[in-house]
Amino acid sequence: MVNGKCGPKEAYEDYLTKTMDFYKVSSPVIAKLCNLVRVSTSEEADELRVAFDKLVLATKSNLEKELMATGIGNDTAILMYYAPATFQNALSYYKKVEPETAIAKTIQKVAPVMSHIYKHIRAME
Repeated sequence: MVNGKCGPKEAYEDYLTKTMDFYKVSSPVIAKLCNLVRVSTSEEADELRVAFDKLVLATKSNLEKELMATGIGNDTAILMYYAPATFQNALSYYKKVEPETAIAKTIQKVAPVMSHIYKHIRAME
């Protein structure tokens, strides 16, 4: 912090810490996914975490790497503009057909696709 103001990285880290506190999660990746899926409670965040933990290791590792990229300084980040809407649409669908497992199904179906897109974009760099 300089002159009472923080830089972009510090502001982002503060936001992420507050998000983690809100959802009562210890992982910034889970907090970011909670925002993408737009869960509203710590119980839903825990459902999301359990579903994420069940993903294939390569998918989890890739998402952890990509979702932790900030785009600040020399850190290249990929912004998937339609990711929140994609997660939200999947969640809305699963809430209709399988309400008790909607969050888990959303993560199981959308997260691997998101990881795959990240891999292909990075391969083009």
